[in-house]
Parts: sequence; C-alpha cells; structure tokens
Amino acid sequence: MSHIISIDSGSSYLKLYTILDGKEILISEASLIEEVPEYSQLTSKIKVDNKWYVAGRIAELQKTNYQENPELGEFHGSNKQFIQWMHAFENKNLIGKFDTLIISLPYDEFAKTELRKSLKIKNKYEWINAKNEERFISFDNVEIVPQGVGALELYKKERGNDLPESLTLVDIGSCTTDVVSVIWDDVDEAYIYKEKGCTSIKDLSTSVFIRKLSDKINEKRPVKIKIGYHEISKAIHKQKFELQIGSEKIEFKEHFENLKKRVY
Repeated sequence: MSHIISIDSGSSYLKLYTILDGKEILISEASLIEEVPEYSQLTSKIKVDNKWYVAGRIAELQKTNYQENPELGEFHGSNKQFIQWMHAFENKNLIGKFDTLIISLPYDEFAKTELRKSLKIKNKYEWINAKNEERFISFDNVEIVPQGVGALELYKKERGNDLPESLTLVDIGSCTTDVVSVIWDDVDEAYIYKEKGCTSIKDLSTSVFIRKLSDKINEKRPVKIKIGYHEISKAIHKQKFELQIGSEKIEFKEHFENLKKRVY
C-alpha cells in the first residue's frame, strides 16, 4: 500500500491526514509549541536539537504567556513548523519510511521559490520521544501544493467529465484567505494555475483583526500587556470578551464591536 501523508500546515492550525494499514488518521490542532524542562513528566514531549517541546493543546495548557500573533513569513519552513509536524508524527506513531509527503501552503507562501525548494529537499525528520527512543520519519518524495488543491480534487471527482474551462477557489483560513484561479488544459487534461489570478489576502484575515484588537486594548494603557492570538481568539469564540491578566480582568467587547464595524 502506498503510504502518503498530507499536511495542511498553517500558522494557527495544523491538519494532518493519512491512511495507514486501512485506518484513517487525522490530526487537527493549534500550531503552538512550548519548550519544557527535561524533567517534565509529560509523555507527549519530544526532543529536537537538545531541547524538549510539547505542541498543540498541551502546549497551550503549559503556557503562562500565550504565543504572540503569528507571522506567516516567519513560520513556514521554520523550526517551529517542523517541531509541530514531528510532534504530530510521534502522537500518531507515524515513523519509518513513507512514499510521499504532501505539504499545502498559503498561495503567497507557495509562490516563494526558495521556500518550496527548502521544503522539498527536507525529506527526513528526527527526534527523541519521552521514552528516550530515537525516532525518525522519511519520505521518498515531497510535494508542495497551494491551498485549495484538496477542494479542486474533490470538485473534479464529483463533476467527472463535466468540468468548466476556469475555476476560482477560495480557501478561508484563520490567518489568510487564499484565492486560487485555475484554467483547464486539454493537453494535460488537468487544471493549471493562473499565477496572476492567485493571491493570499491578509488585510481582513483573523490574525490581522486580532492584532488590531490587541493594539486597541493597549492603546490607552500606561503599561502595555502582551496578548496572544490564541488567548484572545478563544475569548471571542466563547463570547466572553474578557481577559484575565494576573489579578486584573480586562473587558474588550466595546473595542471588538467598534473594530468589527470599521472592518466590515
């Protein structure tokens, strides 16, 4: 059986999918990592470059100060991203040799030639787990694709031969909205990407909105507070609109509503 792992790796969330031994394996978790001490009893920790880390939900629970707002340009191809992947591989016992790793990137990141090259040649990942076992995963082939490919393949499968000449795909993520434009090519019998019609929109993305909201909360404060992306987004999701910073409770519903009116 062909072993393929597909990763949709964003600066806010990681989604990993594979079928192994007939079983579907799916991981969806926050793209958070946190360094922990060597003596930590956490069984999910992994050791990379002589430091121990946890990721996802465990990392969020470990943090006293949540991560700062994610910057896409500093995330893709970074050690933080690789540690997130290795933690997911360890979590689902995905080790050994695999055929293919498919990495999905926001379109503006996919357009960076050097980033694609660096990701494509990195076909082996090594770490040590909490039991001090040396672990690795390697891939014969690494494919880099823009976000929206999954939706495109599903569309083709459902439509069969009844395919339009051109399509525009919109992938709405937490940090970017990716617009991917494709046109049907009769020679290759496949959709090809129209570079000028593809872009990643950040101005109205969640991360930019939260960054602006964080600035608004801090605007008149004599001492600025450090507010992380996941901390404030969870408060909004729960419709609580308050932050607990030490012994201080900060309410921000008015700032949220005013900013929402300006943006939308």
